[in-house]
Amino acid sequence: MAVFFLLIFHAGVSAVHISAGSTETDANAHRLIDQSRDALTSGNLSLALELTVQAEQVFRDFGDEEGTLKALLIKSRANQLGGDASAALYILNTALEEFPESINLSKLYNQLGTLSSERGDLIKAIAYHKTALNYIYRLPDNEQVNLRARNLHNIALAYSSTGELSLSLEYFLEALELARFTDDQELLSYIYNNLGAEYGRQKDFERSLFYLNESLNMAMERDAKLEIYRAQINLGNVYTDAGKYQEALLSYDSALAALAVLSPGAPSAIVVHNQGRTLSLMQRYEEAEEKLMSSLAISRQSGQLTGEYYNFFELGKLYASQNRLPESIYKLELAHERARNLVNADFRRDVALELHNAYAKEQRFGEAYEILLEYSALSDSLNEARWTSELAQAENRLELERQNQINRLLNEKQLQSEKRLRLQYTVIIISGLFILLFFVLLIQMKKSTREKEVMLEKLQIQKESLQELNKSKDKLFAIVSHDLRNALMSMQGLLSLLKSGLITQEELQELVPQLEVSVQENANVMVDLLAWATEQLAGVEIITTSVDIRELVSEVYQSQQFVADTKKITLVSGNLNVPAVKADYNAMLFVL
Repeated sequence: MAVFFLLIFHAGVSAVHISAGSTETDANAHRLIDQSRDALTSGNLSLALELTVQAEQVFRDFGDEEGTLKALLIKSRANQLGGDASAALYILNTALEEFPESINLSKLYNQLGTLSSERGDLIKAIAYHKTALNYIYRLPDNEQVNLRARNLHNIALAYSSTGELSLSLEYFLEALELARFTDDQELLSYIYNNLGAEYGRQKDFERSLFYLNESLNMAMERDAKLEIYRAQINLGNVYTDAGKYQEALLSYDSALAALAVLSPGAPSAIVVHNQGRTLSLMQRYEEAEEKLMSSLAISRQSGQLTGEYYNFFELGKLYASQNRLPESIYKLELAHERARNLVNADFRRDVALELHNAYAKEQRFGEAYEILLEYSALSDSLNEARWTSELAQAENRLELERQNQINRLLNEKQLQSEKRLRLQYTVIIISGLFILLFFVLLIQMKKSTREKEVMLEKLQIQKESLQELNKSKDKLFAIVSHDLRNALMSMQGLLSLLKSGLITQEELQELVPQLEVSVQENANVMVDLLAWATEQLAGVEIITTSVDIRELVSEVYQSQQFVADTKKITLVSGNLNVPAVKADYNAMLFVL
């Protein structure tokens, strides 16, 4: 009976980041957790429990739920490894009630599944691991793939133990596919190792050796002695079952070499037993007997009742092969005695069959008959038990499927609810943006409308100003054209008379002053018109200076005196006694 190593993978506890506001005491709690994990790995369970209890108290004082759950997971595992499965289960169930919404809920269910598997409740273990899969989405993205692979791996192990090999391989391969996408070489190595062991039990030696060698190579690259030890044991068992005995012995020697580094001076009853079994198959009976006796001594020293059974049973078969029937019967009876104290009925049935054959060869027919009755009863009982177990497993699978269906429906509803919420949030955000955009456009339109109104007002004012200016221009041009026309017609008439020779020299002398007046009037009008036009084109620029009014009036008086005298108009300039004023000289001159 070769003993394979099946490795159950536990959910790792992710690191908790310490915020800038955390105190040194809080940081110490995280250090205590790291130290307790190291103590757990090294097998110092009492220290692991002590450190974890201290860390848990600090986390609770700080109200750190995730830190508290991490401490509880380690405390449960320490109790589990210490043999107190009830305490471990109580801690996990209490944690489940206390933290039903934790982001690490999948890790909690994974550990519940591991504990149930180790207690032999495989159906419940599978249910817990599948529930853990349903809550993996709560974890950070960088942890999800790793934990999903671990849970699938543990489900595969549970199905392997229930004998559902096709399902076991299905989950193993799915776990392996996921593990290849992670950087967790330890996880990948464990999956290779267990997958190889599974193929070995199914006698598919080619695949078994491939995966076991992959596990061994990965372990050797990292110099992971414990993984090397386990892989070499499973390789030895496969080689033995495949009839490659020499390769098997080399693998067992390598396993012992790795164990010597891990635990110097601590021999392995399992490896030594498997060496003895292989040597017995090779008919190297003396060496085989020596190995089996050595393994028996180790098992007795450590109180391993199962180890004692395996070695007594194998020794009994070995002696029977050598026709040493009394010794064979003695060893088989001791194995039978040990089997009565073990819960595995297969042990009693197998040893009963070997005892029957030995009693019959020794012609102890009464004892052979009695043990045969026991064998028959055990076989019937086991068949019935297996039938009952298979029926119970079928019912449990139906219930598990029903629970999984409920979980799937709940998850689908939750996902739909989350999608609806996300859609609602999206609609609200988009609506808000549209409303904001509408108000911005409305404000912009109002601003633009106001600017247009102001511009229209300015244009209206400019229009009115231009209309007034046009009226002034028309009025001015009417005056100018009247004055210029009169003067020019007078000049035209005089020139006509001169041309025709109808006037005398004396009459011409009399008309010259009139002509001079007309020319002067036209000149004055033209000067004023040019001044006005210049101001209209260039804009009026007022330059204020101190202006003497008397001087200004005198200049105007002199410029108009000749025209006034000709028209017999008397201009009088009084004695103006006024002070100087601030004004534009040219503008005042133009006005006067």
